[in-house]
Amino acid sequence: MTLGPPEADGHEGSGSTAAPGPDLAPVTGPPGTRTFSIEGRAAPGLYVSGWFLGLFGALLIVLAFFGASGAAAVVFAAAGLIALVVAFSAACGYQLVARSSRPEAAYRGPAPLLLLGFVLALSTLVELGVGLTGVVDDRPTLMFLLAVLIPASVYLTAVHVFAVRGGALTWAGIARLRPGPAGRRVGDWLVGAAAGISLVLPVLIGSAVLTAILGTVPESSLPRLTGDVDGLAIAVGAVVIAPLGEEIFFRGFVYSAWRLDLGVVAAIRRSAILFAAVHVLNVVVSPQDPLASIGAQLLIQFLVIVPAGLLLAFMYERRGLAASLGAHMAYNGGLLLLAALAASSIQGT
Repeated sequence: MTLGPPEADGHEGSGSTAAPGPDLAPVTGPPGTRTFSIEGRAAPGLYVSGWFLGLFGALLIVLAFFGASGAAAVVFAAAGLIALVVAFSAACGYQLVARSSRPEAAYRGPAPLLLLGFVLALSTLVELGVGLTGVVDDRPTLMFLLAVLIPASVYLTAVHVFAVRGGALTWAGIARLRPGPAGRRVGDWLVGAAAGISLVLPVLIGSAVLTAILGTVPESSLPRLTGDVDGLAIAVGAVVIAPLGEEIFFRGFVYSAWRLDLGVVAAIRRSAILFAAVHVLNVVVSPQDPLASIGAQLLIQFLVIVPAGLLLAFMYERRGLAASLGAHMAYNGGLLLLAALAASSIQGT
């Protein structure tokens, strides 16, 4: 994948600071003048729909949490999520149209943050629907599997529809598999796996130091690993399904998009920060917890994941998706195994 020159289109670029492209002419006036104007836009209908439905969906979500209860809260939440899914779809579609005139070597797809918004909204909507069916009640293993399978499926769908079908990236470019015999890709996976395993101990030490300093321990969202079918299902979800979806999205899509616009170093840094920020959502907190404790748990989770994000982006840059996937799978597998061993040791004492 070659690094092409970015073509900015004002506020819509994913980091570029060049002069506005033909879709957005320079304007003068107070801040926001261009943001809320449809003059000269290639697809004003999509632009307006994205803004309107996004604000409407956010309002419904706020009402669901703070202005309603019971069935009304569920209805408001579902309606808000639907509005957000359509809003992010419209926004991504708009950027595909607006950026189509960029040079062929530049990134011409939707901004990573917009597509991430689509993924989070659609995943949450599907999880809400599944939860309402009651099929996951008192079944933590199934709940965990769906919690990794749904986002992974939405990650793949989003990348395929908006990046690949949209013409911004190709699956070959996302995979970045090195040419040559298949053994070379196996070697890349093994190199990545070795790097992922080597990161487990430093991360655990860093996590222990942070928990000692901040006086709190983030609760794990993983069910306890056992030696039966449930344990195997948990291992598959944590070591195979979750890494596959996240690597295709955060390295194959997010990193590639920012690499084209901003260069390698900025893409590694930004993709690692975004990767860690999203994983903050995995922290299990209680409304009864003090705000200071909640903040400390979120900070620990963020700081612990950043090194993993940096390593995964580096492996992807050097050896492609096979290496970053190997590192991610080995890292998750190492953490899961150590957690199971620790739990077994505690039960045996």
